[in-house]
Amino acid sequence: MTIVEGPWGGPINLEDVEQAIRQSHPKLITLVHSETSTGALYDPIEISRISRQYGALFMVDAISSVGNMRFEMDAIDCDLAVAASNKGVGSLHGLAMVGVGPRALQAMNARQTPCSSWSLDLQRWNDMYFSKSSGRRSATPPPTHLVFALQEACRLLLEEGLEAHWSRCHRFAEATRQAVQAAGLKIFPNPSLLGDCVTAICVPDQLQGPAILRSMEANGVLIAGTVARPSPITGKVLRISHQGIQASAEMLLPTLAALECSLRTFDYRVEYGTMAAAFERSLEREAGGWLDSAKEESV
Repeated sequence: MTIVEGPWGGPINLEDVEQAIRQSHPKLITLVHSETSTGALYDPIEISRISRQYGALFMVDAISSVGNMRFEMDAIDCDLAVAASNKGVGSLHGLAMVGVGPRALQAMNARQTPCSSWSLDLQRWNDMYFSKSSGRRSATPPPTHLVFALQEACRLLLEEGLEAHWSRCHRFAEATRQAVQAAGLKIFPNPSLLGDCVTAICVPDQLQGPAILRSMEANGVLIAGTVARPSPITGKVLRISHQGIQASAEMLLPTLAALECSLRTFDYRVEYGTMAAAFERSLEREAGGWLDSAKEESV
């Protein structure tokens, strides 16, 4: 396996990617579309083009982009895409969804060595689910409650409309960013890479991220820190989610208020209501304002 590393929350160096591919001749190239650890959104188009140029399959981790943002597998010429039932889709945690394109299916059909996994063998799932002669539809006993929950979540997405849902997630993501910046906090990822899944915030130099998290939890609000494994941003970044139902004033205003309160606890200078005021101003710049949006979500 060849890993092309870049700065956390920074842009991908396409020349480094192409050089690594030219040297290692991989069969499969993978990319995370929406990176939840940093709040960065990466454009898959160029990586897809390079993959085609060197005859490799292209796979995208779209776990936190599907539902939150536009992701069109065919449009970006993606061979495999992985999503999940929670996060942007808004269902219960526990299901993985895999999109398989024709080139990936062809590669599976040409495989000489049997897959060593039973439940993770996509060829077996394809044969069992779509074959009329198969005696069962799934390779494993299905978690029926999760399937019905996913069905309901998809119904709600379609009822709202995908374009309207993406727009709502973007409005509340932008309002959250405006709110934290109004308090003098810095957004972590490169400004050109801002996604609508989470807002990643740099912890001020004089403060400790874990202490802020504990203070917020004491006020009844949970937000995320950084990834568990050691990294250059461990303890230095806080993350506020605005996915699915969380993209709402009902969820985000108390979160911003708790963050503001915790910052003041540690002598960080911010006026009362700064974040809430900036949040509301951002939404009011959109047609209808945040009050109308909140009414629509409660219907």
